[in-house]
Amino acid sequence: MELSMGTCIALILGAVIIAIIVSYVKKVNAGLWALAFSYIITVWILGWKTSDLVALWPFKIVFQLMNIQLFYAYAQRNGAMRVLALNLLYPVRKKPWLIPIVSFFISGLLGMCAGSAASATMPAILFPLMIELGINPILVLVVVSMAALSFGFFPFCQSGTILTGTLRNLGGIYEEQADTIMYKLGFTAIIVCILLFIVAFFVTKAYKAKPVEMDAPPKPNAVQKKTLIVVGVVIALIVIPSVIGAIMGSKSGIYAFSKKIDMQLIAPCGAAVFALLGVENEREMIKAVPWGTIITVSGMSTLMAVATKLGVTNYIGENISTNVAAWLIPVILAALAGFLSMFSGGVTVVTPMLWTLVPSMVAITGQNPLPLLAAVMLGASFTAVSPFSQGGATCLGYCPDEAVREKLYFQQIILAICALVFIIICTLVGITGIFKI
Repeated sequence: MELSMGTCIALILGAVIIAIIVSYVKKVNAGLWALAFSYIITVWILGWKTSDLVALWPFKIVFQLMNIQLFYAYAQRNGAMRVLALNLLYPVRKKPWLIPIVSFFISGLLGMCAGSAASATMPAILFPLMIELGINPILVLVVVSMAALSFGFFPFCQSGTILTGTLRNLGGIYEEQADTIMYKLGFTAIIVCILLFIVAFFVTKAYKAKPVEMDAPPKPNAVQKKTLIVVGVVIALIVIPSVIGAIMGSKSGIYAFSKKIDMQLIAPCGAAVFALLGVENEREMIKAVPWGTIITVSGMSTLMAVATKLGVTNYIGENISTNVAAWLIPVILAALAGFLSMFSGGVTVVTPMLWTLVPSMVAITGQNPLPLLAAVMLGASFTAVSPFSQGGATCLGYCPDEAVREKLYFQQIILAICALVFIIICTLVGITGIFKI
């Protein structure tokens, strides 16, 4: 059956909106709804063969996510990251104004090396600590949620792997450059996040923090030491050859070596080492893989692949590009991504969905794609501190004081809006476009 472009757009947008609303209201996986709508639209309305729809399933993304998420499941499990965080905080206990700054970079380190371990570890430590320091605990949301996400967009990181897979799935346009693009987007995110933290640090008057007493933290036990060593070795294998190879050039041996080191293949090797060392029970670790995240990403990617096949993403991208001033396009993308991610997954749903618009926009305007990709990614990530989003709500749940939690609920909404405005300003002044492809 042939459908008009208007009908195709209505079907796809309707499917996305219903999937997000049902996911938010009923707390069910948006990816399942996306898959269901993909099936209804393609097979029952358009008359596709079922094999044509199955062919759009993002096999590469699933392979990548499954391997890397299994590795990080080991890294997060035994409290090694919490012990590491406490030991890094303890030396600055006598300089209270330094505690938020060090906490920011610890959260970033955990976000980079252990993904969601930061949001599972740091809020429980920092909420009571910030209250004792006399600092507005809203700073915990900046220190934990934003820092952990911003430092975690490199292609070897938990969130970075999702977006790297998304880039490779954009019709093959950025497949060869996906890792390079994600490194540049990762550094852009860190720069913007540090600037936002500086603003939040002075707005909350964290420099006036009161002295506190801290008990000496425990030392890592044998299992935790093994965990930290394996994580450190895997990250070093990914980062060090890549950096040295980039410096020495494409003709060097280290550059050729770095191209054989791929996180999606190194990660299962790291998981195998974890299993061999007996760090955790292997079957329990397989259960701990966030299969819900994988289903969400895969389902939304399939629906977006359907939209691309029908020409919907190109049509929308072309219309925005031809009817909106070029400088305004990243602002619109950031605002749209920020609004949607207040109610849905920024990394798993919103960013992959809106990134599908970027290739057609770049083709028409000739713009550097990085500011467009960064506008979506940062807009979707920074507003995830809202109390309506999973990340914001989870972080808020760690606050031990009910009265403080009630105040934070409304402050989170304000913080999410202010963060989005900040991203738009950074986009307008060119901070998100400091790197080129």
